[in-house]
Amino acid sequence: MNKQIKQPIMNKQIFIGGTGRSGTTIMSKFLSSHRDITKLPTETRFLIDSYGMIDLYTSLTNNYSIDKSDISIRNIKKLLEEYLTSPRTSPYIYQDFYKFFGEDFYKKQVDEFLSNIILGEFIGYDFQTKFRNYKTKLFFGKYINKTFSLFEKISNKKIKRFNPLTYGNSPETKYIGKYFENETELEKLIADFTNNLFMQYAKSKNKGNWCEDTPANIAHIPFLAKIFPDAYFIHMVRNPLGVAYSMGNMPWAPTNYSDSVDYLSNVYDRIIRVKESKDFNKIKFLEVRLEDFSNDFNHTIPKLNDFLEIPNDYDGSVEIKSSKVDYYKDLMDKSDFDFLNEKLSKYIEYFGYK
Repeated sequence: MNKQIKQPIMNKQIFIGGTGRSGTTIMSKFLSSHRDITKLPTETRFLIDSYGMIDLYTSLTNNYSIDKSDISIRNIKKLLEEYLTSPRTSPYIYQDFYKFFGEDFYKKQVDEFLSNIILGEFIGYDFQTKFRNYKTKLFFGKYINKTFSLFEKISNKKIKRFNPLTYGNSPETKYIGKYFENETELEKLIADFTNNLFMQYAKSKNKGNWCEDTPANIAHIPFLAKIFPDAYFIHMVRNPLGVAYSMGNMPWAPTNYSDSVDYLSNVYDRIIRVKESKDFNKIKFLEVRLEDFSNDFNHTIPKLNDFLEIPNDYDGSVEIKSSKVDYYKDLMDKSDFDFLNEKLSKYIEYFGYK
């Protein structure tokens, strides 16, 4: 009897997002236990962070100007070539794209991408950011150049003029960015660059699909869906009280509940706005409550598999414990519980926790 060969599922693009502290990591780890899916080794960030692809996209399309294109290209170069390849320096500590994707492969992909968005470069001055003591230089420059003119008349020799705008400043490389009147052209460039990197990592794990779990993905679904129109988006939801409590231990989040309420309210409002946006129903989107994921595993996983259109083929290495989800209920003071319950009631009810 011939053993049935399992056909691999190929090139599914999965984005996971949430508020932070809502289960994005455990979901990506669980999906990575599937025989054909791998999670990226870290939150890659370059698509939606400041200086990232989302800023580059707007600067080279609808908000194009020479200045904006120059600045956005310098920013994306610094992000891709320095920040994401220097794991021991901020602001992206532990990010080592040379290690994740292979140094030669990564450099080649970056060079090819940049060559498609940069039309030219030249050495010049950035007057908007490099002026120092401008008024003083302008004042003295006026009289210095008058003196130069007098010497020219006496000596009959041409003397280079003093430029108050550049004196004491260093010239730098400035870029002429391409204007993408056809936005889909740039969308394809970003998609190909990203997918080439992510698939390179997936193949290194002998898998054909990837998932990326930067929490802020959820707030930028409209942009990500432009770049990856066939992508799957999973929104990990957790009881807002649990999120607020857990965030208090994080260095990137507020340390008091009053600020946490402001922080979360804005994040939740943005998520709700995204879900109400035009054409959202065309996006492949699934909302998964962390509590259901841990307490009602046997019901939640088939639903997840159906959404992603994948077989139930996980290796069982990832265990989801409800004790790690609901622990805050035993640790939170009643006064804090009541405060958060009141201030976040809109979102508690919206996500079905009331």
